[in-house]
Amino acid sequence: MNDRIHADVRDFYRSMTPEDRLLLDLRNELYDGSWEEMEQDLEDRLAGRPYVFRLINRIGDDLQRIRRLSHFETTHKLDLVELARRIESEDHGTQEAGSTPASTA
Repeated sequence: MNDRIHADVRDFYRSMTPEDRLLLDLRNELYDGSWEEMEQDLEDRLAGRPYVFRLINRIGDDLQRIRRLSHFETTHKLDLVELARRIESEDHGTQEAGSTPASTA
């Protein structure tokens, strides 16, 4: 299994805003890792239906972020929390030498 993180995936993770990271944390803490439940909760709040959690007031922006993050996870078949752990581990555990991987025979 190839454990190397692709550059585009790493770039996406590193481009995540503090708001993106907050939503990722909330998804895992409050919605058991489900984008769908989180999105439904925010949609219910917007529609005036009962909702589960009182989140930040920028619901429209958060819904766009949720859809973007969810789409990225689905497209790349990964979990951003696991990706964060791997990248943080790599960043703190080893120093990468240059940008070209070692050649394999």
